[in-house]
Amino acid sequence: MLLQQLELTSDQIVPYFENAAIEKLVIQKEQKKWHFHFSLEGLLPFEIYELFHARMSSAFSHIASVSFSIQTVNKECTEEHVQSYWKHCIGEMQGISRFYSRFYKIKCRD
Repeated sequence: MLLQQLELTSDQIVPYFENAAIEKLVIQKEQKKWHFHFSLEGLLPFEIYELFHARMSSAFSHIASVSFSIQTVNKECTEEHVQSYWKHCIGEMQGISRFYSRFYKIKCRD
């Protein structure tokens, strides 16, 4: 049902979500934040993860800021998984570094 809401029903995507479950949903009403805890059979290919992340964010943006955690039953991780997720991690770290760099500069000037 969630995949339908996210419009992720193609034959290339659905198999990655077989036996998936929403284990828990944490709602912070005042902050308008939702955090989903998902259980999946295995690790998503990065392209599927990225699409899922984008759709989760946009689908509920009128209601709340959405984040999620994924736990997998099968913990196997391939070299391809590592390489594709690594690029994303580096990009995220660079974004964090820029934030802290700006924060540090502002604080040091005061």
